Amino acid sequence: MRTFLIWVSFCLAVVAQVTGASRTDEPSGIKFFTGTWKALLAEAKRQNKPVFIDVYTSWCGPCKLMAKEAFPDKKVGEKFNASFISYQIDAEKGEGVAIARRYTVRAYPTSLYVSTNGTLLHRSEGYDGIESLLTEADRALTGKKETYTLAMMDKDYAAGKRDVPFLVTYLTKRAMVNMPDSTALNIYLDKIPQADWSSDKNLFIIAGNVEKYSKSLMATLYPKMIQLKNATDGASVSLHSTIGRGVRAMNEDYFKQAISRKDETILNEVIKVNEAYLEAMRGQPTPPEQAEQIASGYRARYYKQTTSSNK
Repeated sequence: MRTFLIWVSFCLAVVAQVTGASRTDEPSGIKFFTGTWKALLAEAKRQNKPVFIDVYTSWCGPCKLMAKEAFPDKKVGEKFNASFISYQIDAEKGEGVAIARRYTVRAYPTSLYVSTNGTLLHRSEGYDGIESLLTEADRALTGKKETYTLAMMDKDYAAGKRDVPFLVTYLTKRAMVNMPDSTALNIYLDKIPQADWSSDKNLFIIAGNVEKYSKSLMATLYPKMIQLKNATDGASVSLHSTIGRGVRAMNEDYFKQAISRKDETILNEVIKVNEAYLEAMRGQPTPPEQAEQIASGYRARYYKQTTSSNK
């Protein structure tokens, strides 16, 4: 009996050591909630925390990089586990399809930050590294504390509020959360002199809300994107990034026009602008073989869609 008790005590001691070691060795990154969308919001309300949603697809390279590099990171885990209920959805499967549609997800990865009742607080597209992810999280938390929220602004806009100071606030907020409103932007631009479009304030508003190609807006944003490509101070770097996003959005819409018009002249201009965009955003020339690969991708998409439309 005594031998048996000693053996049991030894086994319990080993289990305790193993258990203690497993707790110490638990992953230090983001701990994601698993369950339905309804259960997620219920848990967010229970803990009184906003929700972080990683929207990805199975084929998205940057999504995989973010999952591999950022989500297991200790700093990221500490920030997100303390401040958010974190969740992941595949935009092409299950509930993810409806959620991605609800929040107008257009690129991957998209990071959504929503309140406990599902109201969007902030969003960002793409993955630019760990520090950028932490910065976007801070912006979301700041937005949570605002007294005049985007939801309130939406109600005022729907009620007919159109004065210039309001539109500046409204469009700036939409640019910050990456929820463009091109209709409101056009109303605003009609109210101010075109000579004022090139101020930093208006460049940010335009770039953050433009969705359709405009020759005049491209002529306003494109030179500034090139000018700021070597910027180093925080404000200029942020403006450069937003302007680049606006140029990219217009260029993609212009590409759709090339297809609908079956116009290869527009196609070549789209490729040229895309090359300049990549060089400006990376701060260095795109290797010729990579530039040709991207150009070939545009041409393949163009010919595939214009050929199929002839059938």
